[in-house]
Amino acid sequence: MAEDLISGVAAQMDRGVYFRVTVVERFRRFSRMLAHEPVRLCRPASGEFLIGDVPTLALRDGQLGTGPQDGLGLGNRDELVLPLGPRLTAVLGAGHGYTTIGADEVDRYNIAQVRAVADYVYLRPGSGLETFARSAVTSVWPNRIPDRLRQGDLPATFLRQPATP
Repeated sequence: MAEDLISGVAAQMDRGVYFRVTVVERFRRFSRMLAHEPVRLCRPASGEFLIGDVPTLALRDGQLGTGPQDGLGLGNRDELVLPLGPRLTAVLGAGHGYTTIGADEVDRYNIAQVRAVADYVYLRPGSGLETFARSAVTSVWPNRIPDRLRQGDLPATFLRQPATP
């Protein structure tokens, strides 16, 4: 009898209906929540932005955290950083306009990208950022996403620590 009661819901879940409704609902909720946030588009004076597989960063002045894994969410962050490409990022909560930022701020955002990564950091070939990304990984911050949530079938990245024999 229980199977008969949930069979319709189970079929919808199997077809991805529940997932789609959840994504749409969250998009609408977050859109309303962030509708009045000031947006600053930033272009680096030199260098490029890294983009991680968890690209949206919640940052707070004076903290090394980068998002929910570190107790920072939409309500208690100073900036919400959304990289749009290697030469452009949007920063919510940091003022209005279009500005050029210096190397120190670009490095701060890039270090945060590496610290927030689950498995992958993406960079443009030839950008020279591979060494920077490797140096930003520390024993405290590597791949903090729990194993059960990882995309284990994908190849390892250069950020993973090599296995010791």
